[in-house]
Amino acid sequence: MLDMHKEELLIDSEVHCHIIGNRGRNLLKLMDMFKVDICFPRSSDPNPDLVVIQGAEDDVLEAKNHLLQLEEKYLLRNFELTVEVDPQYHSKIIGRNGAVISKIRKDHNVQTKFPERDSANDRVITIIGHEKDAEAAKEAILKLVEEQEDMHKEELLIYSEVHSHIIGSGGRNLFKIMDMFKVDICFPRSSDPNPDLVVIQGAEDDVLEAKNHLLQLEEKYLLRNFELTVEVDPQYHSKIIGRNGAVISKIRKDHNVQTKFPERDSANDRVITIIGHEKDAEAAKEAILKLVQEQDNVQIIEEMEVPYNLHRLIIGHKGTEVKNMKELYDVMIFIPPIEEKSDVITIKGPPENVAKVKEALKEKIEEIQDNEKLYKEHVYIDSRVHSSIIGNGSHNLLKIMNLFKVDIRFPRPSDPDPDLVVIQGSEDDVLAAKDYILNLELKYTKIKNSEYFFK
Repeated sequence: MLDMHKEELLIDSEVHCHIIGNRGRNLLKLMDMFKVDICFPRSSDPNPDLVVIQGAEDDVLEAKNHLLQLEEKYLLRNFELTVEVDPQYHSKIIGRNGAVISKIRKDHNVQTKFPERDSANDRVITIIGHEKDAEAAKEAILKLVEEQEDMHKEELLIYSEVHSHIIGSGGRNLFKIMDMFKVDICFPRSSDPNPDLVVIQGAEDDVLEAKNHLLQLEEKYLLRNFELTVEVDPQYHSKIIGRNGAVISKIRKDHNVQTKFPERDSANDRVITIIGHEKDAEAAKEAILKLVQEQDNVQIIEEMEVPYNLHRLIIGHKGTEVKNMKELYDVMIFIPPIEEKSDVITIKGPPENVAKVKEALKEKIEEIQDNEKLYKEHVYIDSRVHSSIIGNGSHNLLKIMNLFKVDIRFPRPSDPDPDLVVIQGSEDDVLAAKDYILNLELKYTKIKNSEYFFK
């Protein structure tokens, strides 16, 4: 250790990582090559440039010279200059998928940094490399800009609503147009003051051809967005839509239009909107009105007496029963509001279908009335434990009903007695189910009381 020579030298901290290399590989090679120990400063050291070499004197001096040469090499490679370029030319300098700037980087062995859009320095492009290479890359960029400035530029106004159609998904349509006419086309950004202003740049003849093409596209898409409305009684909407949307899909396809139906019970629930070329939209409107006329011509209206207290069961939970019946028999069924206490249900549809619905309703009424003749027990169960007996998603209740082959009705929030539970079925099954539920009540009440006591 007494023969060891130690040398301290200052190496710009900016190039340390290049000398050290990934995971210290370059540094290990250097230490093996010169048979020395080289220590680079830690982040906590007072002098970030101080490097220490230790070993035999001749080896240390050779290693020192080599490190200084590496420093000079990397510093030269990190020469940095900037060039100011109007942001409108940045996309041309970068090129499609970065092709133009990649060639400049490769040809001149440099790196480049472009500014963030709309930043304070959005004109400044930075070039990094050997000074000579960076200057050459700068000249290449300025030459590109000069070529762009010499090109013919045309500004035109295209209605912003059709921009997305012209540009296409992922800009595909726009790229095709630019390739076709050999021009550059810039659509406005959301922050631009004029949302309709489009700029075309290129050779004069190409620019004029591209301009005419864009104006034709604008006219085409604006015509396609012609909109008209047709008022149709909501009772016919399901017929116009058809099973699984089959009827309206055919109208859309035949006439090349789009349609919008109103929300149910909205203020404009009669208004159907049609969008497309004016001629196509008018034809689609006629097709819809013809359907409505046909429905009026072939349909009959019949009334049927159904006790109003059974209407709730005919309608079903959230209207599912009556909706299924309408779809199954392709008819309209009008059930009066419960407050009217009317026994009359109105059915509208083709004669054969109306007859089938009436028969189905008769069977449903008989089924309900048969159920009402079954043995029935009223049981008072503490409402606090109803949810425990019913279970999540009525899972427990369904198990009990299947086990005892009975129907069990728990009260609704609007019912006058919150504790009253009704069990219906054969007498033996009802009594067995009653005992089972009373035992559950006792069990869950004890749990509730203990929870209250230990609060």
